Order: sequence, then structure tokens, then C-alpha cells
Amino acid sequence: MDNKLFKKADALKKQISDYGKLPDDVLKKVNYKFRLEWNFHSNSMEGNTLTLDETRSVMVGNVTVSGKSVKDILDIKGHDEVVRDILKMGAGELNISESRIKNIHKNIIYEDNPDLINKIGKWKTSDNKVINYRREEYYFKSHHETPELMHQLINWLNVETDKIKKNAANKLHPVELAFELHLRFIDIHPFFDGNGRIVRILTNLILISFGYPPMYIKVNEKDSYGRLLADVLTYGSTHDFFYDFMTEKLIRSLNIIIDAINGKDINELEDWEKELQLIKATTAGKETLKAAKNDETVKEVLRKSIIPTFKLVFEKLKGFTDLFVKYSWHIGNQYQSTLITGATEIESSVMSFANESTTDIAILLKLEGNKNESRLDESFTVLIQFDFKKFYYEYAPQMTHGPEESLPSKKYDEFLTDDEMKLIVNSQAKRLLEQIKQSEK
Repeated sequence: MDNKLFKKADALKKQISDYGKLPDDVLKKVNYKFRLEWNFHSNSMEGNTLTLDETRSVMVGNVTVSGKSVKDILDIKGHDEVVRDILKMGAGELNISESRIKNIHKNIIYEDNPDLINKIGKWKTSDNKVINYRREEYYFKSHHETPELMHQLINWLNVETDKIKKNAANKLHPVELAFELHLRFIDIHPFFDGNGRIVRILTNLILISFGYPPMYIKVNEKDSYGRLLADVLTYGSTHDFFYDFMTEKLIRSLNIIIDAINGKDINELEDWEKELQLIKATTAGKETLKAAKNDETVKEVLRKSIIPTFKLVFEKLKGFTDLFVKYSWHIGNQYQSTLITGATEIESSVMSFANESTTDIAILLKLEGNKNESRLDESFTVLIQFDFKKFYYEYAPQMTHGPEESLPSKKYDEFLTDDEMKLIVNSQAKRLLEQIKQSEK
């Protein structure tokens, strides 16, 4: 598979390899960083309530944390022991078997319920399911099929690993192998609990065995991760978007190592910020609707989500206008539209839609007459639209299967983050650039 992000990861991996053996202090700092982030985020995604400081405390040997359940503490402790063993692995040391997977499950899951204790380290004995982001049920593979499917999965992994080692013509890229196993394991969901933590451990086992660092998914990336999994498993989407998402997290880990080599601070957020993320994560799935659509909530969304996004659109895409004889900017909806000539007009144009009856709002860029005389008749449009429903609003992508399609719907007391705004704008800019380049051929 010819994947640009795989190549980028390989280039960073080579850069680290060319540096030579890492100094002990750098290696210690990097390994601790990966242990902390991996333990905290992977367990928090599954509902563990320990903060980053409390996770760190358990990692250094404390077995009591005031106000926290024994299960949460021992889940972290067991997970950290597995992670430490994995980080000691060297390249080429891949040994994944059914018995090892079951032993990992025994190490990371703690239960005090006698009925559940008997299920630890064993394939599931009843079917399991998930409610996806579209509020639809998805049943994982039947418990009757699970033993044979896990046997087939391990055989497939061993065959594909041998192909890579022998440099076979039809081999997978090691990164693709790790993330394809991730998808297949999730679809089986072989245990009664802990499947997410297990598959992220197995994924990193494969990556580390091929000389890559472990990757981790942050708590605030959980929704995007879940959407991409659902798109593949439930709706048959291409695996490429999931591969890209996961490879970006691997690239983050590679850059952490490079930063550590260069003496940079590799700590990211303050502890209180991660604890705030944890609080948000633990409310997932609970009823948190606070506001429906009305004049005031629409006004707030326009101010905090739509206007900043439209201003970013104007700032980033205006560079394309230099390529065309004529261009125009419009703000409006399906019923009315206003021509704007500058960024200073965006706020007043948008706020004219600040009422409960608003069903949608968009910014439109029309580009006409390519300055290259051989393509004078060319024209392009960029439309960035948001739809307003009764209890939520959402970005309405005009093209399917783009990275921005994974953006979640927002309640009226939720607003787009800077990263979400950038994702929308950068995706549109890249798509427009590709369209222009295609027309040149």
C-alpha cells in the first residue's frame, strides 16, 4: 500500500535510527512519557477515573489512592506492568499467541464480582454490542465463532509477519499490519470487557517489534476514533481513513522521541487540563443535554463556532483568489445570501441569522476564469455549511469520505475547537488545490 503517512513515519523512524543509541537519560524520559500517556489515556477511554497524578502515583508503587475504587487502581497497576514489559522489547521480538492475549487480559482486568472473575482471561461466552455515534446497534462477532476467529486472526498475523521479514512482493507495510489487526480484533471483541485496552496493547506490540515506538490515542480523540471504527465495521468505509488517523498518532510518538533527542520539553498539558478531559470523558454516554435550539443558543453558536470558522476560511482560502480573474464571497442559506467584500463583514452577515428559525448557514467562495489563458473557462466553488437541528448543529460536508466527515454533531452548549475549525478549513483547501491541479493535466 502506497501511503504518504506510512512513508512519513518511516522517514522519522530512520532519522531516529541514524542518531544511534539513545542516551540513557533520553531513553528514560521517553519511556516514562509513553508509559504515562499510554496508561492514562487508554484506561481513561474505558471509564477509569484516576487522574494523571494518580496514575503516576500508582506507577511508582502506591496501591491506595484516596476516594478511588480498588478496581480503577488495580486496572492501572496491571496495565502499567504489561506496558513496562512491552517497552523493554527489542525490534523483531514479536510473539503474539492466543495464550499470551489471554494472559494480558488477566493482567489488566480486575474484578471483585465472582461472576465476572471467572470470565477474566477467557473468550466471551455471550454476544456483545456497541451503540455507535449514529445511535445504531452494532453486534460484534458471535461468541460461538470467537475461538475459531481468534485462531484464524493469529494465523493471519503470523503469515503476514513472515511476509514482511522475507520481504515478499505482496507484504503489508508493518504499520498497516498493526492497524489492520486492530480493526479485525475490534470486530471480534473476544472478551467480556477490556477489548479496547487489549487491542491497543497488541497494536503497539506489533509496532515495537518492527522498530516503531508505541502510539496512544488521547481521551479527546476518542470520538473521532470511535467514529472511524464504526464507519469501517458498520458502514463498510475504506480502511484508509482509520489507517491515516492511527498513523498520525504514531507520527506524534516519533516526534516526541526526536524532540527528546533535541533536548526539548516533551510534556504537553498540565495535570489539571488532563483531569478536565477525564471528567468530560467520564460523562460520555450520560444524558448531558442542557439546551435546545432557540434565539439565544443559535446566537452563541454563531459567535463561538460559525464566525471564527468563517473568518478562518476567508483568511486561508483568499490566497486562491490570486489565480482567478473573478471571485466572490457569499454568506447565507438556502433562502437568502449576502455578498461580502472583506473579513470585517463576516460577523454582521452571520449574526443576521441569529434566530431560532435558522436552518442552515454557509460561506461560499466562487472562483471564475483561471488566469492561465488555456484554462480561462474554469470555475470552482467552495461551500462550507452548517445545519441547525432541534437539539444540535453539525458541519455538513459536501463531499463524503473526507477527514472532516468524522466531526461529531454539537449540542447547543458545545462549540467547535480550534483543531476542528482547522480540520474543516484545511480539508477544503486541500480538496480545492487537488481540483485545480487535476484541471492542469
